[in-house]
Amino acid sequence: MIVGQLDKRAKDNAVELRKDILGKEKSKEENLRIAEFPTERQGGELLKESKLGIPQKIADDIDETLAGHKNFNWRKM
Repeated sequence: MIVGQLDKRAKDNAVELRKDILGKEKSKEENLRIAEFPTERQGGELLKESKLGIPQKIADDIDETLAGHKNFNWRKM
């Protein structure tokens, strides 16, 4: 999840949503990270703030995640 950290309510909502999704399994929190950026923008507006470089950071995170799964098998949906 991506959140503008200067909007405390949005940040708190992201934390609560992660808890709702994961339930009591705190050990899996690393699988659903919250990336915070220094802005009040939220949602799609975050992607419009080019100086934050969010699209590249998303791509880098995907690359890093997949690198940890050397035998990752894609499948058609």
